[in-house]
Amino acid sequence: MRNVALFAALLLSGCTTYTPAEQEKAVQSMPRDYRAQIVDHVHGALNDPFSVKEAEITGTIPVFAPIGKRLPGVCIRFFAKNQYGAYMGRVTYAVSFEGGKLYQVNPYGAECAGPWQPFPELDGKE
Repeated sequence: MRNVALFAALLLSGCTTYTPAEQEKAVQSMPRDYRAQIVDHVHGALNDPFSVKEAEITGTIPVFAPIGKRLPGVCIRFFAKNQYGAYMGRVTYAVSFEGGKLYQVNPYGAECAGPWQPFPELDGKE
């Protein structure tokens, strides 16, 4: 039983960890306008961008990308209406950047643990 617990602890510890060097590289690689790029992308992808409320964002972190890479990014979460006009509940996404441009937006990743800060630019203005 102790071996199972140890294995589970080791397995889970690898999900969200990154080194201080990876953290520093991610912070330095973020484009200056990353918040505006996120707002443009999310508002373009939603059926009702004006319904976004309680938007939050994390600080810069290394985000997992295809082929095992880690790219600089952030996590965002918010409430928004679906195509039927009903709120879907809070959704969380990991947003990665490469070459100064938004690269990928993925549904909740293990790296999206916070801490969270308000992201008022993303909130809809009904």
